[in-house]
Amino acid sequence: MLGALKELMGIDSFLLATEKTNKCVGELQSYLAKKGVSNVKIITPSRIHSTSRSRHGQRALISTSRATKQPQGLFRAACDPQLQRQKTREHEGAVAALSHVQNQRDELERKIDSADQVVAHADARYKEILRRFAALRKARERIAPLKQRVDKARKECDDYDADAMKRKYREEFDRLHRGVMAVLTKMMLSLRESESARIRLNAARLALKAAECKLDESENGSEQLRRQVAHGEIEVKDLKNHAAAMARQLVDLEQRAKEKAAHLKPCDTRSDADTAIWDSLPSEASELEAEMEALESETSTETADGKSVKEFKERLKKIDDCKARLAVSGAECDAKGASVKALEDQWKPALAEMIETVDSSFASYFRRFNCMGGVSLADGRKLDENGEPCGEDDFSDYKLHIKVKWRDNEELHVLGQDGRDSGGERSVATMVYLISLQNINPAPFRVVDEINQAMDSSNERNIFECITSACRDMGKQYFLLTPKLLPDLDYGENCVIQLVFNGPYMPSADTFDLANYCA
Repeated sequence: MLGALKELMGIDSFLLATEKTNKCVGELQSYLAKKGVSNVKIITPSRIHSTSRSRHGQRALISTSRATKQPQGLFRAACDPQLQRQKTREHEGAVAALSHVQNQRDELERKIDSADQVVAHADARYKEILRRFAALRKARERIAPLKQRVDKARKECDDYDADAMKRKYREEFDRLHRGVMAVLTKMMLSLRESESARIRLNAARLALKAAECKLDESENGSEQLRRQVAHGEIEVKDLKNHAAAMARQLVDLEQRAKEKAAHLKPCDTRSDADTAIWDSLPSEASELEAEMEALESETSTETADGKSVKEFKERLKKIDDCKARLAVSGAECDAKGASVKALEDQWKPALAEMIETVDSSFASYFRRFNCMGGVSLADGRKLDENGEPCGEDDFSDYKLHIKVKWRDNEELHVLGQDGRDSGGERSVATMVYLISLQNINPAPFRVVDEINQAMDSSNERNIFECITSACRDMGKQYFLLTPKLLPDLDYGENCVIQLVFNGPYMPSADTFDLANYCA
């Protein structure tokens, strides 16, 4: 029969479905097309859906839909009215029974849903109970090692001699304190000796300067004397030349007079005074030159020019003495300078090493804030117009410069310079500087009072992390006293919090539950 229907009517190309299929008929057709079934009709009570392949182009899938035809009664059979009424009553009773059954089913479904909720709640309670049991088992497993640790700690506490440890730490602290004081005493003595040497050096330099001034004055006086002597020598030479010329002229005139007056006879027409003057004059050129040399000798020993020459020689001797004293003073200055340099070489390298340690630590902490910072030593020399150090090094003017840079658009500057840093920034820099001193300061603990009052939350968090890091890495202790802290700080295992409650309006200790404040 099925074979005949398939061959005559193609019954294998029809699919019977319910009304629900109308909602997903597209997905069903796509699924059948993927399986290679395209020419099929899907028949539901209200619609008939057909699919086929196009004969043109890419043979696309074509889907059509139409309503079913209303049934037409070709044959109507006669029915007994009594039987029809009976069947009607039975149908109504069946409908009522069906409605009752549906109501019971809905009630049962509601009960099932409620039961499912109860079961889900019970499962959640069961899982919570299992989780708590697991936690209890873990807690029980931890009881034994914790008990051992407690017993060990109690034994250590019983064996711990607080007085002996206090004495030990006190002795260690006293020893370190004495060492620091000895170093400081040596530094003070070195500074005092260097200051005294510097004063003596300055005095020697002043004496040297005064000697140089006197030397300059002496050299100026000797130069003036040299010029006067040279001028006198030139004048004497000119006089010698003039006297020699006059002598030669006199001899020539005398010779000419004798030649012209050879025929004359001598007579006594001259007076006695003229005769005396004439007789006193030299009769020969050699006599005239001898008289000139005598006059020169007299002028070099007895006249005013001779005294100037003696003064000149005396001043030359004084100049030589000043030069000798100047050489001695210069040697003393060099010796004192070497002594000051030796004292400076004793303490300045250690001071530079400490400054370098503090600077490195200060800069590393500031890099945590994405800022820049440093610590440098400013010596006692003055600065010139270009900002370079010059002049003498005065130890009393030594100072430390804490330099900071908070933002990218500003330069590295000295903290507090020109009032450009806020109170919070100064507090941050001061606290970081105190932390950086830990490497060179042997103090076992520090007490800081309300350092975070002028800080914002970011700086306060950074400073707290710096303190905890310093305590963890360097083994130091900090006592931080403050009325408030940020609520989400990471305290770690090495931090102990002491909450101090006082006042008439504070709750009693019995009502205080730490679990409500600490997670």
